Amino acid sequence: MRWRRARAETRRPEKQPSRTRRRNSRRFTGSRTSPLIWAGLVIVAAIIALTVLAPWIAPYDPVAYQGGGRLQPPGNGHLMGTDQLGRDIFSRVAYGGRIPLVVAFASVFTAMTLGALFGWASGYAGGYPDRLLSLAMDSLYSFPSLILAIVIAAVLGPGLFNMVVAVAVVFVPTYYRVARAQALQLKELEMVAAARALGASNWRILFRHIAPNTLGPLIPVATYNVADAVLTAAGLSFLGLGVQPPTPDWGFDLQNGQSFLPSGSWWPVTFPGLMILLLTLGFAMLGEGVGDRMRPRR
Repeated sequence: MRWRRARAETRRPEKQPSRTRRRNSRRFTGSRTSPLIWAGLVIVAAIIALTVLAPWIAPYDPVAYQGGGRLQPPGNGHLMGTDQLGRDIFSRVAYGGRIPLVVAFASVFTAMTLGALFGWASGYAGGYPDRLLSLAMDSLYSFPSLILAIVIAAVLGPGLFNMVVAVAVVFVPTYYRVARAQALQLKELEMVAAARALGASNWRILFRHIAPNTLGPLIPVATYNVADAVLTAAGLSFLGLGVQPPTPDWGFDLQNGQSFLPSGSWWPVTFPGLMILLLTLGFAMLGEGVGDRMRPRR
């Protein structure tokens, strides 16, 4: 009887997981952060579409006086009112997003390229080059990012290209540390030793085996840094270190409108500041979602 019972138990089918357990498992391993990613994409795409379509959406010339009066509140033909020079604020908001977007994307791409190249070479080479580069990057990383960008922009002078350089230098150490840490781990793997044994050069090993396997951790960092770059670019424009007037720029318009707050004119500050907040929030949500998506889970 005992052997019959054991034989029956071996033939018994395994218990299938319940529908609730399968649903919870899919909820844990599935697209848990997809709403966050989609929300960030919608906000960023809407602002990019506004700036790209500004020549067709903006009702007025953003740098010309419209004759409707200065510091007019929203309404009466001006959706967001007029500024201290009688210019339409909505038109300037639509055109003004081009400067922070260009600076953010260009500076992050430049910083990621330079930081990754330095990090790969430093981590793979080791020795004194690694120590010198690490010391230099740690020195840059120790400064507050906004203060360092202000110093670089003040030395180079105002202008779009100088803003890109100033913001890019701030973020280079971040990518350097990530790329260096990955290169230190990958160069000890068997695939690198096998490639070296087959006679592959250091450059081939670096760009064929190490570099492609370190791009994954750099993507979430880049998405996070775009949001920081938008704030840094707005801060430089607010301090007069960005593009020169009368070019529309959210940070510059924010600086011009703050002096009219005591008199009750809130609209010259509110709408450019709201656009900076929305763009930063969109990139932050996108970065949080992408980082959570690419983070390994059990």
